[in-house]
Amino acid sequence: MNINKNQQPQQYSIGLQRAKHFLLAGCIATALVGCSSTPLTKTAEMERAEHTIARAEQARVGQYASNELAQARLKLQSASSALLNMDTVSADRYAIEASLEAELAQARAEVGTSQ
Repeated sequence: MNINKNQQPQQYSIGLQRAKHFLLAGCIATALVGCSSTPLTKTAEMERAEHTIARAEQARVGQYASNELAQARLKLQSASSALLNMDTVSADRYAIEASLEAELAQARAEVGTSQ
């Protein structure tokens, strides 16, 4: 078995070179992901929807309009998902729909308590 002394270090240097390239690529990828994933803040419509839903929950509208209140919560979740996908237009649309559902729940509860 004849091993050339120059051949063995060359194999190791190629392996080290590849490891350095993978490490460098990993560092670059991590830096890019860190820069591109700045969290978005809630839109004004989302905050309004949260406030409207909270008011409806405090008014205990669940016994008269539980379906509408559940729909409002689902639409607010959809708004949050859209915001995570950086789709602020859809986030606002879902938030507006959530607010309207919560207001409808409050109106139905008022009608239910007045009867």
